[in-house]
Amino acid sequence: MRVLSDRARISSYPRRMHLEFTGEMWFWRGPSPYHFITVAEEESAELQSAAALVTYGWGMIPVTAQIGATTWTTSLFPKDGGYIVPVKDVVRTAEGLDVGAAVTVRLTVDSLDVDTTAPRTEHRLDRPTVRDGRVTVRVRLAARDPLSGVAGTYYRLDDGPVLRYRGRLTVPADAEHRLTYWSVDRAGNVEGDGRGRSLTLPPAVTAGDPAPPPASPSAPEPAVEPVDET
Repeated sequence: MRVLSDRARISSYPRRMHLEFTGEMWFWRGPSPYHFITVAEEESAELQSAAALVTYGWGMIPVTAQIGATTWTTSLFPKDGGYIVPVKDVVRTAEGLDVGAAVTVRLTVDSLDVDTTAPRTEHRLDRPTVRDGRVTVRVRLAARDPLSGVAGTYYRLDDGPVLRYRGRLTVPADAEHRLTYWSVDRAGNVEGDGRGRSLTLPPAVTAGDPAPPPASPSAPEPAVEPVDET
């Protein structure tokens, strides 16, 4: 089994990252008008590499930003494959900034706890079903990773190809099968040290013996009337 992982690269980041770049201030005329500065390409690439450890949802990254002598806390917005820094009016006023100005920004990113624990995947077997003379059993997989979250769950049936689990897995119950499954989290940790977890599905368990049909109720014995032969 081969799983590509960025675990070594991601987990090697320090708990605090410092970035500095220069960008042009621009104005967004939307329902909530705001001023932004686009993070430079190189620094955006560094942020993307560590995003799994620092984002708190929707790709937002909390940072401490500094322009000149003014420091404030904010969150970077993902945009067009990179990030943008929202600049408050109080910061623009204090530093005398306007649209089109070239601004040097310093960012400090405090990472979350580094995730070095692999996710855990549990399985559940539904009752076998018969359709058109074919007996199958459905296997349900559910993975959990409380820190960085589950990136994907994968499986292999016997010596077949590795497939991504997408909520439905039906296994034929005609013979014994070996199911290997595992999950990968957003920090690159692979369940089972890259070997996954295995489940053997013998026919007796997956298909089972068909239940005998219920016995037909027997007809009652006819009553025998005594005969008087005198």
